[in-house]
Amino acid sequence: MELRLLGPVGARVGDDVVALGPRQQRLVLALLALEVNRTVPVQRLIEWVWPGDPPRSAPHAIKVQVSNLRAILADVGEAVGIATEGAGYLLRADPLAVDAHRFLDGVARARLAPNDRAKIALLDQALGLWHGPALADVAAPEIRERLCGGLEETRLVAMEDRIDARLRLGQHNEILGEITTFADTHPTRERLIGQLVLALHRAGQSTKALGIARRTRAHLAEELGIDPGAELQRLELAVLRNDPALDLMPPREPESALPAHRTRLIGRDRDVADVVERVGAARLVTLTGPGGVGKTRLALAAARELDTRFADGVTVVPLAPIRDPNLVLPTIAAGLAIKDLAGDSLRTTVQRHLRDRNPLLLLDNLKHLLDAAPDIGWLLDAAPRLTVLVTSRSPLRLNGEQLRPVQSLDMPAAMELFTERARQAGALGDLDSDTVEAICERMDRLPLAVELAAARTRLLSPRPCKTSSNGPTTCSPTGLVTSRPGTRRCRPPSRGATTCSPPTNKPCCGRCRCSPEVARRRPRPRSPIWT
Repeated sequence: MELRLLGPVGARVGDDVVALGPRQQRLVLALLALEVNRTVPVQRLIEWVWPGDPPRSAPHAIKVQVSNLRAILADVGEAVGIATEGAGYLLRADPLAVDAHRFLDGVARARLAPNDRAKIALLDQALGLWHGPALADVAAPEIRERLCGGLEETRLVAMEDRIDARLRLGQHNEILGEITTFADTHPTRERLIGQLVLALHRAGQSTKALGIARRTRAHLAEELGIDPGAELQRLELAVLRNDPALDLMPPREPESALPAHRTRLIGRDRDVADVVERVGAARLVTLTGPGGVGKTRLALAAARELDTRFADGVTVVPLAPIRDPNLVLPTIAAGLAIKDLAGDSLRTTVQRHLRDRNPLLLLDNLKHLLDAAPDIGWLLDAAPRLTVLVTSRSPLRLNGEQLRPVQSLDMPAAMELFTERARQAGALGDLDSDTVEAICERMDRLPLAVELAAARTRLLSPRPCKTSSNGPTTCSPTGLVTSRPGTRRCRPPSRGATTCSPPTNKPCCGRCRCSPEVARRRPRPRSPIWT
């Protein structure tokens, strides 16, 4: 059920209108909805319903109206009800089922928007909930002013915030008519008058802008006996001087909460574009591939491209430290800064928080938590505007999941990556192309393996890497491990040991005094040295 207070008071269940009864009964419901989940004393209801001289039967009349409303709500069958609490009544409902509270929530989210376009989208959505003056058909204007004056002021401020955002985007010509009408209706709102003056100046109508400023000065002096504020006075003087500071500034790069990388991403431009396209077409995209192939880095790069397309931005939830699948949903809630303030269950709180939001959720390293896949599915069902991007070695096997395997780099990109990282590390010797290609091939062009190999060139010249290893399945002479994805690795001997510990049926790394008999020994239980 949706309760509507921002205009004529009413209720809807889907497309069906719910009949709420006569005016006073609808006013009682509106008063309870404004204070949803909080007790409203009967005496206060009487004062609002009969603001003058209430009849002696007023308490009984309130009781009858509440009883009628309970019957209406029970017939609807929704999770909305009226409870008796002491000497008052309480409407139990999700606050976001009331359009007034949903409006306030949307305005609060807009203030946290990552950029002006996202802010405008959120404010448009919030302001679109208004269908006239609040409580338009149940209360007199003076009662509406006392009850809903704060809501109306928040609406006006939201409209001014929206105009500011559009001015920053250079849309002064498009909104001139809107601002002019708005300013004529509210001639004493100095911030609004300043926005109109600035828009006119940027549109090449400085004379008209100065006329508006002078007219406002005269109106304030005549009606209120005051001068304009310092901000409007400074703006008028700047227009008079044709101050270049009033010109449209180039848009700033939007601020992002995504982690910044110290090195550039190499060889993934097409992959990033493909992931961006897939996320735009599906609500669940999973990047799969072996460890070290660059799933996380690719996902973050795509998320940065997508940041401005989602009204509520991108939230990254690292799951590598989590070991219990039951902790995935609480970790997501913490990443989204969801707090349980009403004592509801975690799922109810998460659903209420995300129901009208439009975020991109990046779940990184879900490979060991696949038992939590049903929770991800529930999250997508509970939040219809949520999109999820996952990195995992295995698919989640959920309905609607779009898989995007991540492959190793092609040879030119792998060589470029190795060369750049080796130079950053202060490589010893020349980085000739044959040597670099041999190392990258031995590393199977996995970005992580290539970067680790490049890092060791600070201590060991890369040239011996080309010939000192017996094949692509062995350890490299830099101490970096097998290039075959999924093969077990053999580490160098620990201090005081004479042999390494190669995986069963795998060659020795060649850096210790292992005999063929050691490499062919029987399988034994895995120990902490295996990775």
